Amino acid sequence: MGLTRAVISSILTIITTILALACASPTFSPIQPPSYPLAVRSPYLSVWLPGNLATNLPTAVPEFWTGQKLGWSILARVEENNKWTTYSLFGFGGGDANVVAATVVSGEYTTTRSTFVLTAGAAKFSLEFFSPVDPKNYVRQSLPFSYFTVTVASSKGVPVQVYSAIDKSFTGNFDANPQISLTQTTSGKTSIYEWTPSKPQVFVEKNNAAQWGTVVFASRQSDGSKSFTYSAGQRDTIRGQFVNFGKLSNASTTVAADTITAYAHDLGNVTSAACVTFAIGHYHEDAINYLGAHRTPYFRSVYPNSVSALIHFLDDHSSARADSLAFENKLHDLAIDAGGEKYRDILALTVRQVFGAIELTIPGGATPTDTDDVLVFMKEISSNGDINTLDVIFPAIPLFYVLAPEYIRLLLEPELRYLKNGGPNQAFPVHDLGTYPNATGHDNGNEEHMPVEASSVVLIASLWYAKATGNSIWSGSGGTFTSTLTKYADFLSDENNGLYLPSQLSTIDGPGPLAGQTNLAIKSAVALNAFGVLSGIKKYSDRGLYYASQLYNSSGTGIGQSCGDAAPHFTLQTTDVHDCADYAFSTAFNLYPDVLLGLKTFPQSAVDMEDAFYPTARKEAGVQADTRGDWMSTFWGFWAAASGEEGGATEKQYINDVYAFISNGKNTHPFCDRVHVTGDSVGLEYTWRARPVTGGHFAVLARKKGPDLIWK
Repeated sequence: MGLTRAVISSILTIITTILALACASPTFSPIQPPSYPLAVRSPYLSVWLPGNLATNLPTAVPEFWTGQKLGWSILARVEENNKWTTYSLFGFGGGDANVVAATVVSGEYTTTRSTFVLTAGAAKFSLEFFSPVDPKNYVRQSLPFSYFTVTVASSKGVPVQVYSAIDKSFTGNFDANPQISLTQTTSGKTSIYEWTPSKPQVFVEKNNAAQWGTVVFASRQSDGSKSFTYSAGQRDTIRGQFVNFGKLSNASTTVAADTITAYAHDLGNVTSAACVTFAIGHYHEDAINYLGAHRTPYFRSVYPNSVSALIHFLDDHSSARADSLAFENKLHDLAIDAGGEKYRDILALTVRQVFGAIELTIPGGATPTDTDDVLVFMKEISSNGDINTLDVIFPAIPLFYVLAPEYIRLLLEPELRYLKNGGPNQAFPVHDLGTYPNATGHDNGNEEHMPVEASSVVLIASLWYAKATGNSIWSGSGGTFTSTLTKYADFLSDENNGLYLPSQLSTIDGPGPLAGQTNLAIKSAVALNAFGVLSGIKKYSDRGLYYASQLYNSSGTGIGQSCGDAAPHFTLQTTDVHDCADYAFSTAFNLYPDVLLGLKTFPQSAVDMEDAFYPTARKEAGVQADTRGDWMSTFWGFWAAASGEEGGATEKQYINDVYAFISNGKNTHPFCDRVHVTGDSVGLEYTWRARPVTGGHFAVLARKKGPDLIWK
């Protein structure tokens, strides 16, 4: 008897549905970014996954921020019909016919978490990579560890076992015969593996990885699990144990080129959701060499060694996660209110990157206790590796202004102390304090001179801190650093230094030094007014207002104003050194602190002029930061956007352009802050990656909502 047409139609529908499900592409929310932050907690724990690899997560290999591949895998065994199958969930490069790739269902990033969902037989797995951000909780924020949690559920109730392993690549040592010692410690239900250089070199980097301290990998037996085993040894041997038996044994302490440390959890028969959590990190007691004194991470005032710190970190998981979810939800709502969903997605991808470039420290020692002397150090990741670079701290301030304004002081104070107590014999501040992690200063003056840039930054940022916090310790004639800052205000007050600028570098230093940079003169004017307000010394404000009146006036004849056929705008160079009819320009992002801090150094008409100009200056993918280059700066762009009309055309344009860049599927670096906007490379990232300057993306939120919005 033949099948009826209705039955045939029904069967075809079922087959079509099955095929559609089998071939369905993973979904990514809110977008598939250039790179997912996985474990991003410090300059030495900065693990990312290029976004284009997420579709094939089971074979995707994660990377250090430099792009160096890292050995980190997650496998699972699932039993169905009395047969065990081993699935790769993450990081397994292949080569083993006994391991089957799970199916990727989805990927998502939020402010503190990157989460991926996969199916493996009758089981569904969630991989959550969680790097806490809690800047006012100094212990939690300073812990250099990150969590990842594997959660599994099955409606059929199937036995499941979970495995994860790392190798020596996390130490930055890629030698065939690595000089690394390996130890394993058990404390209660917790196991900790530590990879330590046999001959540590304190405060020395190789491949941007620390050549001292310890790479740690830890886990603990979860409630209800049948067993928890761990081992170290040759990669294929250890993995084979799990594939064949679902447990590990025969640990070795000898480190060879293919050594791994691994954990296996037997979760038994899984019906409702079951999970296991791991910790990964880089522990070092000597964090920073600050002017010859060793500084240590803040958490050591409470947890002085790696074992106690890791035990606490794992104990704190549920609390840290709950607090982070509350933070995420609040920032989510604030960002949407300030700039819409695209702006929310930009900020969510920014936060871990910025906090992953800093270390929160106190004076070192065997049992450090001086928690009154807190300083924060920032690595200029990617561009040159300097430490506490002024023109890297400065653009990041909007993020700290919104989330934790005290960090403005904690980041500035290492340099201000240095300058107050000595420093080189020069009239302007040093550009940085050295090369990370050595903040040893530049007593000989051999540094990257940025006279006006550096002088202006310390003056504006000092007032920014006072305004954001209401703390007056830097204010008035008797402020902690007023005498030091006065030196730099005096330097700028000479118009041959601060108005008619000789050739020099500014923060946009790629094209080289240039005389008469208009945007730099704007910064000088704003800085003098800012210091006048901070110190209460009116002559500095008067000088800043005078500079502004020379750069801009309502008749269009200021030395910083254009005079050609293009829409009126601030020029690249002042007219004392360049023709005002030349279209060349730099985005006048230095107007932003003038607007945010309510200084009114420049009249509103100057701000409106520049705000109206940017839409006319847009190239194929955005506005050039400086017409000497073909690229847009994402963070300075947001400073420029946040200077003008709230919710206006320029603000929307920058949000749309930055969003288009991170969602176009053409890029793979951790949030690069430069994108080519014209020419043959339109829409492609520059060479830089993972820099903390992206904190400037918060400029729009800071302008609209004010300081200290999350943790009161």
